[in-house]
Amino acid sequence: MSKAKIQTLIETIELTQNLAVYYISLMKEVDPKKVFSSEGKDLNSLYWLVGHLAWAENMLVLQGTQGKGAEFPWLDSFKLGEPHQIDENISFGELKAGAKELHKAALAHLNTLSDEDLLKPNTIGFGFGQEPTNQVVLMHFIRHLGMHIGHLSWLCKLHGVKSV
Repeated sequence: MSKAKIQTLIETIELTQNLAVYYISLMKEVDPKKVFSSEGKDLNSLYWLVGHLAWAENMLVLQGTQGKGAEFPWLDSFKLGEPHQIDENISFGELKAGAKELHKAALAHLNTLSDEDLLKPNTIGFGFGQEPTNQVVLMHFIRHLGMHIGHLSWLCKLHGVKSV
């Protein structure tokens, strides 16, 4: 049972996740619920992005690859297509702690997979123009996370936080 491909994907997920966590950590003194606007369009807050990234990891990595999804009651508030809302009953600390716990569960699950498992159909049927395999859904998770890292870097600038 080969694990070279899955290990490369895990390492890429970890490297990418570490960059997201780095940008989030730079903004520890800002209001995570602050919403900036550009040309009349509201941008996502740090609060919303952290919740959304947790939702995406749960849906794409855990549920998408036959893992057991997390049971946080707030996750669906951040799913694709949901409006940007701040739930005053869920602190930013709770979101970050939940996201961290979810990420650990995702890594533990991914470490149970083999390269052969990457070729199996993912459970959510997402193929993004290709066969809907576990590998494709994991690669999409990586690019989705990377896209939102760009948003996190912009939030640093907008909050006046030096990031480089």
